[in-house]
Parts: sequence; structure tokens; C-alpha cells
Amino acid sequence: MGSIGGRVGLFYCGLDVMFIGVEADMGFGIFAGIMIALFWIGTSRLKDVLYERQPFKLYLTNLGYNLLIYTIMGAVLGSWH
Repeated sequence: MGSIGGRVGLFYCGLDVMFIGVEADMGFGIFAGIMIALFWIGTSRLKDVLYERQPFKLYLTNLGYNLLIYTIMGAVLGSWH
């Protein structure tokens, strides 16, 4: 399942490159990765806390992991030019 999740995340970062354009640099890629992790992934994972009653610390751990991964992916994709 982690492999599928990684591929889906890479697909979304590929969509990120389509939206940020060719003028993007590493700083903007990092910014885009942080925004995707916090607002797209973070809000979709919030349902685990609200409806499945998972601990909030587990949510923060998962969000931190996603924040790190999407920031790295954004930096790589932003500096790829």
C-alpha cells in the first residue's frame, strides 16, 4: 500500500509541476510542497481524527511525514530545470 501511496504522491507532484510552470525555482517548489502537504493532504487526513477517533499526536506524526516528503519532492521538482 505504501508503494501505491508514493506513486499517487509523485503523480500529484507531477501535477504540481504542470501548475507552477517552467519559471519555478527550488524555493517555489518547496513552498508548493509545503502548501500541498498542509492544505491538501493535511485536511484530507483530518477525517482520521474526527471520524475514526485516532489520537491527534498520530495525526501530527503523519502530517509531519507528509510535510517532509512533499517538501523534498517540491524542492527536487522545482530545481529540476
